[in-house]
Amino acid sequence: MTSSDELHQLSPAYLAALSELEPEAAFFGVNQDQEIIFWSQGAQHLLGWQRDEVLGKHCSFAVRCLTCARGCGIREYGKVNAKTLTHVDKQGHPHRVSKSARAIHDSSGRFLGGLEILRPLTQAATPPTTDLQQFHQILSADEPFLDALANLRFAAHSEVNILIRGESGTGKELLARAIHAMSPRAKAPFIAINCGTLSREFLASELFGHKRGAFTGAVQDKIGLLAEAEGGTLFLDEVGECPLEVQAMLLRVLEQRRYRRLGDTRDLPTNIRILSATHVSLREAVKQGRFREDLMYRLRVVPFFIPPLRQRHGDISLLWHHFGRINAKKFNLKPCITPDTVMAVLKQYAWPGNVRELINLSEYCQVTRPDQTLTLADLPPEFHDFPNDQPQSGAAPATPLAAPLSKERLQAVLDQVQGNTTLAAQQLGISRATLWRRRKQWGLV
Repeated sequence: MTSSDELHQLSPAYLAALSELEPEAAFFGVNQDQEIIFWSQGAQHLLGWQRDEVLGKHCSFAVRCLTCARGCGIREYGKVNAKTLTHVDKQGHPHRVSKSARAIHDSSGRFLGGLEILRPLTQAATPPTTDLQQFHQILSADEPFLDALANLRFAAHSEVNILIRGESGTGKELLARAIHAMSPRAKAPFIAINCGTLSREFLASELFGHKRGAFTGAVQDKIGLLAEAEGGTLFLDEVGECPLEVQAMLLRVLEQRRYRRLGDTRDLPTNIRILSATHVSLREAVKQGRFREDLMYRLRVVPFFIPPLRQRHGDISLLWHHFGRINAKKFNLKPCITPDTVMAVLKQYAWPGNVRELINLSEYCQVTRPDQTLTLADLPPEFHDFPNDQPQSGAAPATPLAAPLSKERLQAVLDQVQGNTTLAAQQLGISRATLWRRRKQWGLV
């Protein structure tokens, strides 16, 4: 079959006939650029978008699912077989659907387009998810977080500036890249810079560029990241650390869409979208005089908060096993085994480094204990002595003493929990400070 024959099969009349076979389902087709070329009556009913609103738009404009890696995913995966997903309609209401999709290629393997059908599922057939869902490269099974990510597609398709707030390791740059991929600027560059790692002069030079002789060491002209990101997205990570002088220069870019290279005498136009991220509250930074209030309002037209891993308690074990399999394959090793006692500690840990810390620990355990059962002693020191002043989400409450505390009883409990002082204190119903005093008193340290 020739390329022209295959493209002919994507004609509206052909697709309309197919869609009438299942009128309640959403049926649509895309071209080689993943732009919608057909939109069925069922799609209008299920997803709320009229045909004239979506034709010619990228499929992710109207088909807003939680687990699509990029857009509708057809180009990347080739086919999808009856996968249960949650889609949001035009009004932001979620719908559970069964998705099937097929890519169309020519004889040389060139992608020509694709067809997709979304079959609505009844509530009885769609229990809450207990598996990791993928939103671009962000993984979670936390329903509120996934719903918030799905609704972010609305803002991604606009030109508004989005401020992402989250702790270190939560995936702020991953989310920024996802927003860029869902936006009309997806084919243009995505340029990222960490504003907290450079001095004022070097940060201004990196962002705006400079003319030769603008400062000591400027031996030649240099274009800045604004020029590199032209037509695309500039991501300002840790924007709260940006010096006040550079903040004033960024404000001019946002207000006038123009900037000036260091040492230059003329302005240059710019057509970029700015996404930014911070691990601190910009409102607090404004109160402390470290951040311009007018710039804050320009950057946070749409604020988005990424919850820390400790607040997504159900994700910890799912992500641990997921990255364990990935790292075992990466290092060509058999996966290590995580017993319940170790998993209990992982779930209680506060994860200050969030998902990044979990991935690093997974690599550490995999390369040091391949094809072996992990013990508490195999974990780094912070997992033995993390603070327990406040109960962690999901942690078992302390139980009253079942018997008077004795040297023998304390030793038995320590042996049972493999030396973990936090678990031992919880089981004995005493504080960790009391436990340490008794260990020292009885020579059990």
